[in-house]
Amino acid sequence: MKNTEEIISKFKQIRTLPHVAIRLVKMISSDQGNAKDYEEVIKYDPSLVMRVFKLVNSAYFALTDKVETLADAIVVIGQDNLRNMVVIEALRDIYKGKMKTGHFSGRSLWNHGVATSLSCKMIAEQIFGQKGEDAFLCGLMHDIGLIVEFQTEPELFDRMVGSLEKGVSFIDHENMVVGSNHCETGFWLAREWKLPSTVQIGIRDHHKNNEDLDPASITGIIQLGELIATRSGFVALPEIQESLSAPLIQHLRDNIDDYLRIQQELVGEMDKTKAIYSE
Repeated sequence: MKNTEEIISKFKQIRTLPHVAIRLVKMISSDQGNAKDYEEVIKYDPSLVMRVFKLVNSAYFALTDKVETLADAIVVIGQDNLRNMVVIEALRDIYKGKMKTGHFSGRSLWNHGVATSLSCKMIAEQIFGQKGEDAFLCGLMHDIGLIVEFQTEPELFDRMVGSLEKGVSFIDHENMVVGSNHCETGFWLAREWKLPSTVQIGIRDHHKNNEDLDPASITGIIQLGELIATRSGFVALPEIQESLSAPLIQHLRDNIDDYLRIQQELVGEMDKTKAIYSE
């Protein structure tokens, strides 16, 4: 049995955020820099520079003229999108290596996270009229605790997933076998990475089933986004069964046409994302 502190400590010995990522996320989260400052950091990471240009000149922005300077690209992308891109690059590195066992596939979890992030962004913007960048980041990061557990305690993790019985709470079973759960682990990792408090809370609470849950909260959005991703075939672990609280069920019923449209749009958004983040 492990606790959250032990798991995070062991993970930090295995994986660390790249220096460029640490600096950028800290600068952006604390609003300490401007486009010129970000350029000075990014230019020392060729893969990130390439990704910035690939994004800014993609169908996502659909610009008439091609952006050719890093400074202009950073301005067009904006600091929240830039922060998310840095985290995506860091996550891609974390997902490298052997990421498959008899009960788990890292590729499936990655696709689930991307699909959830896109769904959350669309829900935040189209349903609730909110900025979607934090919802996107929360969706992308919500199951990072599973990766942490898998990479620090692979045998224990595989036994935990393989022994889950139908009808048993995944979080309760995770706590019993591992000694912690991926919501708490992901929350503490997000704190380590200096991500926004909203994102930290969304990761921590994404399996909470509160009867007074506000659908427009980050927790409500992440649960709705994960439901759409899963129902669209992007499943993290088949053993995890989603159950929505009454307020979310009612909200879905009241806005079912909008959610069906978002689900239909998800496939196209996934294709765009793959085009940007493929090697």
